[in-house]
Amino acid sequence: MASKTDLRVLKSKAAIRSAFLELMTEKGYSNITITDIAKRAVINRKTFYMHYESKERLYDEITDELLKILLPSVILEDMQGLKGKDQRKIVTYLLLKIKEHKEVFNILINDKTNPGFIAKLKTKIIDDLISKSHIDLKTKDTHFTFELLSEAYFSLFRVIIQWWVNTENISTDYVIEIILEFFSKKPLELLGINFEK
Repeated sequence: MASKTDLRVLKSKAAIRSAFLELMTEKGYSNITITDIAKRAVINRKTFYMHYESKERLYDEITDELLKILLPSVILEDMQGLKGKDQRKIVTYLLLKIKEHKEVFNILINDKTNPGFIAKLKTKIIDDLISKSHIDLKTKDTHFTFELLSEAYFSLFRVIIQWWVNTENISTDYVIEIILEFFSKKPLELLGINFEK
């Protein structure tokens, strides 16, 4: 009896999540109501509230689960102390996980009505992959700040990842090389921009 109940709970939750993600694609997070989710999942509102106290809670569960898959704490614990090949392995892992979960990733990152996932992803990447104290030390005699560099890094990373996720047959190594090249002078040269005197 307990396993039958568990299976019913799992099916209900899966239907709710699937309906919610479909609706996010169609109309955006902010325009979805609990009634919309219940109708699409073919459940009643009471069943929704048995599993989630609110639409916000459902969204948080989906985004937090995806972030745990993309950036598990076990992998990130030693990121700051890693160099070269070892850092590359972690970035490769992240890229492969994004590609593996690209459907949900695209829905969350492309939703114009709720930037919550983007904000969480940015915080996670910046907090776990970038050392503020290291950057503050390196930039003290420059025009750069930690905030500016991390914002630029994340924005570029996001654009490249979104392009890559939706493009076929491009390897993770190639994407890493693109990211590295974007932080050189090469893109300016390609655009015909030269600020040197």
